[in-house]
Amino acid sequence: MSVYLAEGYWPGVTRRQLAHLLGRARTAAEELSREGQPVRVTGTWLVPNDETVFVFIEAETIDRAHAVNERVGVTFERIVEAVSVEAVPVEAEQR
Repeated sequence: MSVYLAEGYWPGVTRRQLAHLLGRARTAAEELSREGQPVRVTGTWLVPNDETVFVFIEAETIDRAHAVNERVGVTFERIVEAVSVEAVPVEAEQR
C-alpha cells in the first residue's frame, strides 16, 4: 500500500475538532475496508500557525484515499502520495 497525504487549510480548526475528524475518518476507512476497498487512516497533524491539517492515509490507490475524504464529507485542498525517508547512519554514507 502507498501512503497519501491529505492537506487542508481550515482556519480556526481546533485540536478537538481535528480529533473528532480523525475518528470519523478512521470509521470511514474501516467501512471501506469491509466493502473490499482496503484503506487505513494512520494519523493526522495540525500546524496551528498555518491553520493547516494533514491526514495520512494508507491505500492501494489515490482514488481510495479520496473515498475516505468523500465519505467523511470534508474538503482537502489536495491529496498526494507521500514517502517516508529514514536516516542513513553516518558510517554508511562514508563507504
